[in-house]
Amino acid sequence: MMLTSFVCLVVTTMACHPAPLSPREAPPVTVDIASAKEPAATRLSAMGCSVQLPGSWKRVDGNASTNESWSAEAVNGTEALSVLPMAWHVREPQAELRMGLDDILNLRREADVEQRGPRAVLSQPELLDDPNSPAKLYITFDPEARVVFATMVRATPSLACVLFLTREATSSDGFLQYAKSVLRTVVVER
Repeated sequence: MMLTSFVCLVVTTMACHPAPLSPREAPPVTVDIASAKEPAATRLSAMGCSVQLPGSWKRVDGNASTNESWSAEAVNGTEALSVLPMAWHVREPQAELRMGLDDILNLRREADVEQRGPRAVLSQPELLDDPNSPAKLYITFDPEARVVFATMVRATPSLACVLFLTREATSSDGFLQYAKSVLRTVVVER
């Protein structure tokens, strides 16, 4: 019952992926190319979920008052990330964790198809197996909206971190591998 409640909360809380940022929303920035160095990666952590993202990122706390999720965006404005940490309790870690990951992704896939219709191109879910913290992901490409999304989840017996990574794109080429590399950096801290 607890797992069903958790999955329903994931689907309703994150019913829509974060919207990609448009260039007109990004503040103008003047950079001295000779002296400016973008960090190789940015580590972000909150509410038991930690992720390392390539390049320079900043936190955007739209839901800070509710403590339900947290968000970040790439400083260049081309990518956004939303993270939904969810407490849960699993008695049989491996079997139940994998089943929970499947349930979360299946419900999100259904929501993607319903929201985006036939124009959405979805990959098959892929498992990144780790005995202590399994993870699973899939990507959705919407050619009409020119955006690609990765829906990712990593879990331990006490916490699941659901991540939604969004990028402006004209194709999904290379994004699955990129999303996998991001998911490999996710640490569930409890």
